[in-house]
Amino acid sequence: NKKQILVLPPNRPLSTHLRRRIERRVKRPIDGTFVRTASSFAFAILQRDAALKGLPAPRLLTGTAHDEVIESVVQTVLEQQPEGTGALSIAPEVLQSDAFRAELRELDRVLNDFSLQPGELLAQLDEAVSPNEGTGAGSGSVPTELSEQWVAAVGLLAKVGEVLAVSRPDELSASAMQRAACAIIRVNEEIAVPKLVLID
Repeated sequence: NKKQILVLPPNRPLSTHLRRRIERRVKRPIDGTFVRTASSFAFAILQRDAALKGLPAPRLLTGTAHDEVIESVVQTVLEQQPEGTGALSIAPEVLQSDAFRAELRELDRVLNDFSLQPGELLAQLDEAVSPNEGTGAGSGSVPTELSEQWVAAVGLLAKVGEVLAVSRPDELSASAMQRAACAIIRVNEEIAVPKLVLID
């Protein structure tokens, strides 16, 4: 029964390729979505749960939308920062670059993957700052200058999160979707899940 089997490949192109290989192996087309990415499966679970509750399903936060909010937050922070204070510990030209925004999105993805809030990372950075170079009494594994840059970047992410919570409250990252789907599976017996899950 195809509804009792799910194959999870790492990305969409491989999902399409793997589905075709399986269909060639069984020598017939197979209805339904028995090969899909983890994000796609998570979205299907969230969609089903929302339908049962009569609520709109959450949507995926796209990289483009995320980037636009980051750019807006950076611009706002730069406008509010007194000129020459260097309060962010990162040069304005770096903050406004495409490469920096990409790195910030990647940092946010990693935090999401580990279900770690910016404030929690800030606390860990405070513990790790070199005691003889700053005001902290940490382990000394991170120099103060580097710690300040991390603090600035994570602080920006915290502001980005605040903006997203207001402007895009129904949009979730891929990792957040998967965590939410896991939580639903644990408590909602009306959500049917495959008995056999194969991970490629």
